[in-house]
Amino acid sequence: MMSRLPQACDAFCREPYRLFFPLGVLAGLLGIGHWFAFGFALSDSYSGMFHSTVQVLVYMNCFIAGFLLTALPRFTQTPHASRGELVGFLLIMGAILFCAFHAWWIIADALFAVWLMWLVVYVLKRIKNRPPASSGSGRPPIELVWIPFGVVNGFTGTVLHIVGQLGGPHWALSVGKPLMDQGFLLSVVIGVGGFLIPRLMGTYAPQAVDRDKPTNADPATSSASLPTPALHMAYAAALFVSFWMEGLGAPSLGYGLRAAVVTAAFAASRALPRLPKVNELYVKMAYTSVWLTAAGYWGAALLPDFQKEMLHITFIGGFSLMTFSVASMVILTHAGAIELLRKPLWVLWTVAAGLTIALAERFLAVIFADQYFRWLGYSSACWMLAAIIWLLFMAKYFMTVPPTDEFGRMHQASKTRMKSC
Repeated sequence: MMSRLPQACDAFCREPYRLFFPLGVLAGLLGIGHWFAFGFALSDSYSGMFHSTVQVLVYMNCFIAGFLLTALPRFTQTPHASRGELVGFLLIMGAILFCAFHAWWIIADALFAVWLMWLVVYVLKRIKNRPPASSGSGRPPIELVWIPFGVVNGFTGTVLHIVGQLGGPHWALSVGKPLMDQGFLLSVVIGVGGFLIPRLMGTYAPQAVDRDKPTNADPATSSASLPTPALHMAYAAALFVSFWMEGLGAPSLGYGLRAAVVTAAFAASRALPRLPKVNELYVKMAYTSVWLTAAGYWGAALLPDFQKEMLHITFIGGFSLMTFSVASMVILTHAGAIELLRKPLWVLWTVAAGLTIALAERFLAVIFADQYFRWLGYSSACWMLAAIIWLLFMAKYFMTVPPTDEFGRMHQASKTRMKSC
């Protein structure tokens, strides 16, 4: 076992998702298990702050870290994560989880700000060390401009939330909390999802067109209609404003603007409303997650009395479904098991069914208000069961390292497939 430890550390550094994805699921089980324990009288208290802190700052950020730390060195053709960088991310997220268990909310928020800065340093190192364009390295995807905007959202929201907890104006809390919880996460979903999902669906149209080859491009799919950096910046600015509208007394308008940004950004990237041109189940799950992400925000805008329930459409049906589908693709392709993705995997059907039932039971908690927390317990149990089954299925693939770059082969195959779509 000791002789394999250096090999494992090297695999974690080269592809950090192998470490962060399973840790993310375990963190999610803790955050969801909090409601399970209270719903079935295994605990005599509950904390919405604990749930949101663990789910957003640890569970989702583990998956974000796993994806970005693996993908950015590939996009920029720069060195993979060092052991020091990896340990830094782990220690900070572990400390946030520790603070959540002790209800040290201000310290947890401050650590999230530190985590964001650690991510910024990681990204800047890759940008600084990126080979010149003449060396054959491609430019990072334009959609990744959402990452710095997300960091601004997360950092601003965190500072405001800390100020509010220290006795500052009430609006600092009402603006800061949703901006901290959703600002960074939603920006990553729009950026990474807008980049990746259309490519998986086969609806992406490349920016560049070979001038030496005649084309009969459809104007609806021509590169001229693709989003520009200026358009991304306008969307990001509108998203930032939406949180201030929500916190300063116009929540329905704020959610409406947020829903419009999500819908427009995904439509511009061709994740909406086009149907997938491929039949793989994980692609259909990712496509469905985009619709549900937007639907949850539209529901929160149009049904203000049920905003919390509507947001769970976004978080359970949107973010969680997207997380499991994209993570499945990353894990199996990097493990050299790409052929499994072409099949209707039973584990993906299990995840889809589990999340659907969990979401339905979350709404039943409102209908049967006298058993509200018991239904939250049922909903938590379904989410946890689906996550545990997924984790057990993927366990053997986390440390499977094929002799060839399977992910690179899949990327090339995807490009070929998109040209034929």
